[in-house]
Amino acid sequence: MTYPNIRFIAYALDTMPPKDSDGKQSYLGVPAVPADALHTADIDARCGLMLRAMQTAAARLPTSSPPLPPGSVLNVFMAPEFFFRGPLGAYSMEEVQLVITRLQTITATPDWSDWLFVFGSILGFSSPTFDTPPYAIDPSKPKEVYNFTLTQLGGPGNADGIGANVVVKELQSGCDFIAGVQGQGSQLIGNVNYIAASAYGPGREQQQLDYNGAAIFTQQDITWGVEICLDHYTNIGATGRLQRSPQLPGDRQIQVQLVPSGGMSIQQLQTMAMPGGYIFNCDGAAGGSATLAQVNPAGRPPAFSLSNIPAANTCPVDNGPIALPDSSPPPVPASVASEELFAGGAGKVILFAPVATPAPATVRGHVPPQPLTWPASEAYQFDFQLVYDEENVFVAALCKIRSPLKNFGDRSYFLPLSMKTKDINNQDISFNIHLDGPAGNFSNSIRCQVVTRDFSCDGIFLLFNDRDNGTSPLYQVAW
Repeated sequence: MTYPNIRFIAYALDTMPPKDSDGKQSYLGVPAVPADALHTADIDARCGLMLRAMQTAAARLPTSSPPLPPGSVLNVFMAPEFFFRGPLGAYSMEEVQLVITRLQTITATPDWSDWLFVFGSILGFSSPTFDTPPYAIDPSKPKEVYNFTLTQLGGPGNADGIGANVVVKELQSGCDFIAGVQGQGSQLIGNVNYIAASAYGPGREQQQLDYNGAAIFTQQDITWGVEICLDHYTNIGATGRLQRSPQLPGDRQIQVQLVPSGGMSIQQLQTMAMPGGYIFNCDGAAGGSATLAQVNPAGRPPAFSLSNIPAANTCPVDNGPIALPDSSPPPVPASVASEELFAGGAGKVILFAPVATPAPATVRGHVPPQPLTWPASEAYQFDFQLVYDEENVFVAALCKIRSPLKNFGDRSYFLPLSMKTKDINNQDISFNIHLDGPAGNFSNSIRCQVVTRDFSCDGIFLLFNDRDNGTSPLYQVAW
């Protein structure tokens, strides 16, 4: 469905761990009990508060006569970072799945048609195991943690992963986990490892799968870019995540950039939404706040500017007790106070007036119309694509591997590509394909080092020029 208008709605509340009189921080939440080892009560309470905020926002939507037809406005509801983290600072893998299931069940009703939810962030951890059977948990290794946002399309039929996208935060900030001593099992800065950030480079943030964690995806015919807090801006080169991995020619430009955060504001130079597009921040620090801005339609960096859009309405969320469902195992309480989850209480919803959806556009530039194919053997074929920007300068090379002996998912891999795996016959195969610099009369080349059961090779496959001047040959197959 194509929506002509978007309405941005923020659920603004303070999601940071509070400090005591000595300045020490602690996680808030409903503690587990023997009958509730999965923190079901904590998860149910947070989901209940989220639903209350959603209902508060829905009740404050302006009415019109006659009512607008379905599909006129997409309501984008976003909560801040750290909304779902639990009393230990992060949830187990099983608990994370419970959070997702609860949220998808809540939103899969007719009430939430024409809504897209950005549920702040969910923090989870996994426990590394020993490398040998029975693969028991290795207590000497730090927990592996991840901080991700779930975006979920509302309405009937959007559950069990349908209409969902996941974006994983890449850079850990000092506020992700507390440093001081807390209760047994709490996740502290010193005993967790963040999952490694993916490699940066042109096109690398385009989602190939709804749950692969990359930052750019298309939902409801709108292209979204998501950066969680520090991913939007870091002193490391003063560049944001989307900025470090620009889109490739032919990709749909980002129409809306979303920044759920816990201590971040919109950074003009790190804004990667298209001209005429929007950037939306919902922050969970200092009581909670929200900012919506439009990119000046007349320019791009460094000439572009942002125009802030004022909020149209602000409404407090009911701060009364959160009733837990009957499914919550005893002896958990019948209700939970908002302050047990968030020190500042239930917070508020901030609504902005609908804005026109930016018209879709693609990144300028070009690739050769046909992939350059190397039929290496009867069992393996390699398709290469060279990518040039709008100034005709080379920016990336991609390789797609096809084989009846191994399912590579029809995915295009960015070079350099280094892979060791096994085929369907459990035979070792390896690929090392990379740029190899000038060769012959060309300014660049691609070297392929391949080892399979049937054949092996090591040599230059393709020669090409880093600039397409329209006169000299752009490439030459060398194999």
